[in-house]
Amino acid sequence: MLNRLKDYPIDDVRKAFEIWIDRKTIFPTPADIKGILDKRITVDKGFYNRLCRQKSDGDLMLDSDLRYMREYKKQMKEGLG
Repeated sequence: MLNRLKDYPIDDVRKAFEIWIDRKTIFPTPADIKGILDKRITVDKGFYNRLCRQKSDGDLMLDSDLRYMREYKKQMKEGLG
């Protein structure tokens, strides 16, 4: 059953369990943990920093860039970066 998670780094799987436990009261299925892991974005600090500079300069921002910035911060906070 848990072999569905074997392709993920164990530290990421452990962190996904912690995230689940903080949010839910029932035990997660492998699909629940996989869902947390698969929603991760590709972390690119250089790209994130460039977007931050654009935003602080008042440049026009795409919705997808703003979404990336939110997801980046969320993943860093949750330790899934």
